[in-house]
Amino acid sequence: MSGALSALEADYIIENVSMKIDTPVRWQRHGLQLTSTVAVVGPGIEADLVMDIHVPPTMPGKYSFNLRQVGHAVIRRLDVRGSHTNPREMGVPERWAMRTHKHRYRDGFGDAFAYTPDDIPDTSSPVDSPEPGEHEAVFRAFCNECGIDPQSCWVDPPLEVAQ
Repeated sequence: MSGALSALEADYIIENVSMKIDTPVRWQRHGLQLTSTVAVVGPGIEADLVMDIHVPPTMPGKYSFNLRQVGHAVIRRLDVRGSHTNPREMGVPERWAMRTHKHRYRDGFGDAFAYTPDDIPDTSSPVDSPEPGEHEAVFRAFCNECGIDPQSCWVDPPLEVAQ
């Protein structure tokens, strides 16, 4: 697929296509962050989809996951302990300051719209020391929201080596 997905097409894929990540997360150092990009595959998906993961070793509790169409927009994003303000034009003036929130692609706004999730495991521990297993639990919850079977692909970020 050469064109960008519309919000309706992205929602359709997430809700109706059996997708999976079948390769292990492989971490790389990219500037001040540990990053990984894994392919999201499924039968009949014409768009190239990937999941990006970003974890800063100095603040391992402030991390993000996003599902995006390669070469185009992010269609779902989760920012753990992140900050964001919705555009005034969207009519939802909520602000997040170091709070967990999700983004959902909207035609004309990209991923600028955010909301507070109710389906993510607890992320209330300090930003410099998330609970053991938190990254994986939140990753699996995000995959679930995106309709993705993560298989056995999770590998914890090598925080002790990266600092």
